[in-house]
Amino acid sequence: MQIITDVSKIDFTKLENFVFNHPNGNFFQSTKAYKFFQSVENYEPILIVAEENGEIVGSPVSYTHLTLPTKRIV
Repeated sequence: MQIITDVSKIDFTKLENFVFNHPNGNFFQSTKAYKFFQSVENYEPILIVAEENGEIVGSPVSYTHLTLPTKRIV
């Protein structure tokens, strides 16, 4: 099994088909959600794909909400 964390090496078409055809697949695992969260300020999507024999067998997607340090005015 191969774990792919480099988004540039992930086949988005294969991933979209995997999510669409999986009985538990949902929007938040889709490439559309990944691209959406890329465009939202202070969010960073994390995409990981597991492949076996060239086929996607799993793909958790996570979204991190980034917060910036706040300045205290004294």
